[in-house]
Amino acid sequence: AKAGVQKLTLGEGNNIVNLPIEVSSGTTLDVGQSVLAGNGIFVLNPGATLATAHSDGVAGFLGTLPAGVVTLSTAANYTFNGTTRQVTSAAMPSVVNDLTINNSEGVVLSQPTTINGVLHLVAGEFDNTIPFVLGPNGSISFEGGSLKVSVGVVEREPEVPTQFALLQNYPNPFNPVTTIRYMLPVSAHVTLTVYDASGRQVAQLVDAKQGPGVYAVLWNATDVASGVYYCRLTAGSFTQARKLVVTK
Repeated sequence: AKAGVQKLTLGEGNNIVNLPIEVSSGTTLDVGQSVLAGNGIFVLNPGATLATAHSDGVAGFLGTLPAGVVTLSTAANYTFNGTTRQVTSAAMPSVVNDLTINNSEGVVLSQPTTINGVLHLVAGEFDNTIPFVLGPNGSISFEGGSLKVSVGVVEREPEVPTQFALLQNYPNPFNPVTTIRYMLPVSAHVTLTVYDASGRQVAQLVDAKQGPGVYAVLWNATDVASGVYYCRLTAGSFTQARKLVVTK
């Protein structure tokens, strides 16, 4: 129960039988490649953070602990900071608060996951072939890492807006990926298209009928030059455009 990052290191072959651990809100427990054993409880409270470098992710850290002694809050945060490729594992809850990917060798999402806080992409590729969903307040922060599925619609948990809107992309300016969000109060056929300054279409991000809700689309501008671009949303009779700036 201490703010900041606290480290726990258990050597291979340790024979500790009963090591009860409870991580309080505001505390980050960085366990490195340690593996728990024995029968002591492990509790990760809401607002607490577990950071693991184990290649098998959360399951690798929990080792042979019986399921009945492990409590992982769906409002807790998880960080993967290994030096070899990691999986999140099915032991990580399918609902989390923040999720941080900080592994240059990459991290693979093991099961469909709802992220209610921020997905921090710090380093390496996050293999989201198995998809994640953003909760109503969820967001993605590109801080040096990337998504394997980098262009497409990331649907959010149900949230019905009261009007059509194309929100300003973030970050902006950006290189090479930005998030474009829009709101639909009713079902409509949606097209989301990116044009260059001369009016030439450079990307078709959405062309489908969608129900009411808030959506986020990732545009990867790796293949276009630096400059000013325009994103246009058309939903039924509604049309709105935003300026996007690519800097390389």
